[in-house]
Amino acid sequence: MKKNASYTEKHGVIMNETFTAKEIAENHDRFVKRSILYKEFRIDQEGLRSRLVRQLDIGNRTILEIGTGNGYFTTMLARDFDTVVSIDTDAEGQRIAELNAAYNDTLDKITFVTDDAGSLAFPDSSFDAAVTAFTFHHLVYPFRVIREMIRVAGRQIVISDFTSRGFEAIARIHANEGRHHDRGTGDFGIVGVFLREHGFDVSIKENTFQTLYVARRIDKEKE
Repeated sequence: MKKNASYTEKHGVIMNETFTAKEIAENHDRFVKRSILYKEFRIDQEGLRSRLVRQLDIGNRTILEIGTGNGYFTTMLARDFDTVVSIDTDAEGQRIAELNAAYNDTLDKITFVTDDAGSLAFPDSSFDAAVTAFTFHHLVYPFRVIREMIRVAGRQIVISDFTSRGFEAIARIHANEGRHHDRGTGDFGIVGVFLREHGFDVSIKENTFQTLYVARRIDKEKE
């Protein structure tokens, strides 16, 4: 999907900035320091994200990401897939994500869109796959967002969030920084059932810090 005005006429704002080499380098230094902090609390962020990327079928070409955050996962997606569109309501976070993409030389493969993921302007089956990493607990209406993922994903959906131990570790990291991390109120445990009810075959994969729902659309013609 190319950056163009047609999307913004309906929804959202497409990010598209130019950065200095100093801005890019300083932003990457902050990323490195934060990664070290997470490892001190035994969380390998890169490993968790890599595991999620490996769940996406290699035949996928176009990926919709819900929840850009600071774009670390976004850049990983762009290394493996042709086109990534990343949606978030936080414009400042997306600016940081663009800096990360610039550092990793993946900006040309990513479109960052500031918008509400619960009401997307994309046509049905616009993407091969839709994915969201550690975002479910931040969403006010998570199943409205998942419905939109179901609508626009032609083949596959992958959804991850923290396990109880993962949330405990994140809470300790945020407390160490003088912040609070909200676990949200949505029931992540029923995501698999919800996806099955909407025509997907679902597998659940879990490790110490992360639970993954890996869903593939059922081909009715092959049943």
